[in-house]
Amino acid sequence: MALLVIEAKNGDLLPFLIQIPPLMLTSKNLAFSTGMWGLAVLLLMALVACEPQPAPEPAAPTASDAATTDGLDTSPEALAAYLLDLRARTASSAELAQQLPDLDRETAYQIQKLTLDAQLADGRVVRGWKMGGARTATAESVADPSYGYSLDSVVFDDSVTVPASRFVNGVPQVEAELAFWIGADLPGAEVSRDEVIAAIDGVSGSVEFISQRLLPATDSTGLSINLAIADNLSHGGTVLGSTRVLLADMALTEEVAYTEVDGVEVARGGGNQIMHGDPLAAVVWLANELPKHGMMLQAGQFVITGSVYDNPTMQAGQQAAVHFSTLGTIHVGLE
Repeated sequence: MALLVIEAKNGDLLPFLIQIPPLMLTSKNLAFSTGMWGLAVLLLMALVACEPQPAPEPAAPTASDAATTDGLDTSPEALAAYLLDLRARTASSAELAQQLPDLDRETAYQIQKLTLDAQLADGRVVRGWKMGGARTATAESVADPSYGYSLDSVVFDDSVTVPASRFVNGVPQVEAELAFWIGADLPGAEVSRDEVIAAIDGVSGSVEFISQRLLPATDSTGLSINLAIADNLSHGGTVLGSTRVLLADMALTEEVAYTEVDGVEVARGGGNQIMHGDPLAAVVWLANELPKHGMMLQAGQFVITGSVYDNPTMQAGQQAAVHFSTLGTIHVGLE
């Protein structure tokens, strides 16, 4: 019996008791005993070499890892591509709300701008701009204005029938909004209220379709405004009224709109619910905000200033009529 101690690769000392004939200094067994010792040593060294080794330490995070969250690439470029894919598939997802609950506003506008640039590169044209967060339904409401864009591919004339398949689940929300038409460029960087008034060459009614592609993380939480901004405020399209009135002839706070779906009134509101009764303030805000992001209000574009009521929905086969007190009636249908 012999004790053999071998150092393993991980530094541990491994003792082994070996039953091996003792070495005897005789010509008859010297070779046999020496050979047995050598064979034992070789076998033990092989066993130690096969000893399981601890797993290597995980690599330190790299710069590229910082732009991922549970496998979701959260770089602005990747998120813009993600949102454009949702639009192309008319799909919805709660993934961004789950993974990015604290998206900041600057990044949200950066993502939105990337989605806009990609579509402009494909030949699309900005026809107008839409406002979010401008509705103040009560005296306690606090306006938190935001903006999105409306492209030529989603702008329609009055009496249009739109495929329901353009919208998530085929059921868009229907908003009644005031549309301000811009007659002169407003390059900024600081634009006064008087300059905005001078640049507006008319007001019309409009209908906005809302197609909610980004869903809240849970049924009990709402979608953050910054995520909505990243996805262009859930914009699904704009229908423009054919009646246009000069701004000087408009009583904006007294303008009332109500919507009927298949002849039944489903919503009612007015200009007094936009920016605490001052819808023009939304346009002034936008004229000063766009230059911060390298853009501006341009002649020929419109600005829709937000829904004047809690939004109803419509679905395929239905007809909606949106009536304005001085801006006429807009008819839209879904098929």
